[in-house]
Amino acid sequence: MAVFLPKGLDCQTCTEQQKKVRGCKEDTATGYLLEDEVLKRCPLALINYETFAYLQIYNLCENFRKLPFSGSFAVQPAKVMIAFNFIKQLYIKKHNASIEKMKK
Repeated sequence: MAVFLPKGLDCQTCTEQQKKVRGCKEDTATGYLLEDEVLKRCPLALINYETFAYLQIYNLCENFRKLPFSGSFAVQPAKVMIAFNFIKQLYIKKHNASIEKMKK
């Protein structure tokens, strides 16, 4: 599962009107489709930048089968490995839920 934000979302450049339409501070009528879930708020309003960065780096590392820093697992920063483990567990949980949903 990859996480990509819709193009044009940037809190620094959004006008007040855009923030209202995009769901920055309150639910929006249209929402955003993320995998099989609809978000009623702007994705940037739901997570902080650091979380988004971890998701993006995790996806890149998975896609390219590389670690974020040179060397083995033993030399990766603990904070990064804890975040990656947490993200992986969420993906596994979502994957298992999808399998259970298909069985029904």
